[in-house]
Amino acid sequence: MKKYGILFSLIIIGVLSLLSLSACSGNKMTEGLEFAALEDGTYAVSGYTGDAAKIYIPAEYNNIEVTTIGEEAFAETQIQSISGGKNIISIEEKAFMSCYMLKSFDIDGDITVIYNNAFCECTNLEEISLPENLEHLGYGAFKDCESLKSIIIPDGVEEIDDYTFKNCSSLESISLPESLTYISYDAFFKCENLKEVELPKALKGIGRDAFKYCNSLSKIIIPSTVTTVGEDAFNTNITITVEGSTAGWSGSWCNSMAEVVYANKSTSTPNVSIKFGTYNVIINNQYEAMQYLYINNGELEWLRESGALLIGTKYSYEIDGNVLHCTPKQSGYVNVDMIYDESSESIKWNLGSVTYEFYWSNSEKTDHYIYYK
Repeated sequence: MKKYGILFSLIIIGVLSLLSLSACSGNKMTEGLEFAALEDGTYAVSGYTGDAAKIYIPAEYNNIEVTTIGEEAFAETQIQSISGGKNIISIEEKAFMSCYMLKSFDIDGDITVIYNNAFCECTNLEEISLPENLEHLGYGAFKDCESLKSIIIPDGVEEIDDYTFKNCSSLESISLPESLTYISYDAFFKCENLKEVELPKALKGIGRDAFKYCNSLSKIIIPSTVTTVGEDAFNTNITITVEGSTAGWSGSWCNSMAEVVYANKSTSTPNVSIKFGTYNVIINNQYEAMQYLYINNGELEWLRESGALLIGTKYSYEIDGNVLHCTPKQSGYVNVDMIYDESSESIKWNLGSVTYEFYWSNSEKTDHYIYYK
C-alpha cells in the first residue's frame, strides 16, 4: 500500500511540474485580453479591458495560434510593457497608438508586417527590437515616438514610408538595410537629434521633406543610385556629398546654406561669365543647389520648376543680342526664349499670360547667382 502512495505522490508531482512548465512556456494569459477569430483559422488579440501595466500575449487561445495584434487592440491604454506572442506575425493599424506609458515591447514572434500608425504617439517608448524577417513598415509606424533613441531596420524592408519616424525628436541613430530603395515623404521629418545616416547603395529615391529639420545631421552621402530627391529633402546647414547626377531632382532639394560636394566633379571649377546684351552675369558653376541656373560642359541646366522650365532639365542655348534661346534636350518640353532686362537686372520669359523673372545683384543678393522671383 505504501508503494502505491509513493507512486501517487510522484504522479501528482509530475502533473504539477508539467503545469509549471506549461505556464513557463507561454500558455499563461493576461486577464482582460480579448480575441477574435481570423479568416485563416487563427486568432488576433482584438482588445484589452484590463488594468495591468505588464501584458503577456499567449502563444495560443483555445488551443489555436494567436498570430496577430489587431487594429487598435491596445490603443490609448495605460500599458507599460508587452511580451510573449510567440506566434505573432502581424501588428495591425494603430495597434498601440497613443499608448503613452508604453516603454518596453518584447514580442517573441516572427513579425513580418507592422502596419500604419502601429506605435504612433508612444511617447515613452525608448527602444524596440524589430524582428529580422520584417518586410513592411507602414506609414507613421513610429510617428511622434519622441523618446525613441535608436533603431535598426532589418534587411528585407524596401521602403521607409511616409511619416514613419516623423517627430522622433530623441532619435540619434538609425541603421538602414541594404535592401532599402526608397525613403518617403516626411520619413525623418524633425528628427532633431539624428546625427548620422548611412544611405544604402540600393537607394533610388528620397521623398519631399524626408530629412527636413534634422538639425543635428551635419553630413550625408547620397549614392549614385539615387535618381530622385524631393523638395526640401534636406533643408538644414549640412554637407552633402553627391556621388551621381542630380538630373531629375527637385530644384530646391536642399537648403541654400547647404554645402554640396560632387564626388565626380572638381569643386574648384571657376565661375562662368555669360554676356546678356551688354551686361555680364556670373553664373555659379560649382554647386547645384536650390534655385540656381548653371553651366555644365556647355549646357545650361535649370534647377527649379517654373512654367516650362523644368527641374533637372538640360537646355542648349544660343545668345542673340539680349535674347537667350533655350532648347530642351529632353522631348516633351517646349522651347523658351528668355529676355535680358538691364534696368531691372533680370531675365524674363512669358508663359501664356504669366511673366516669370530671375534677378540678381540687389542689396540682399550677390552677383554670383541668379535667383527666382
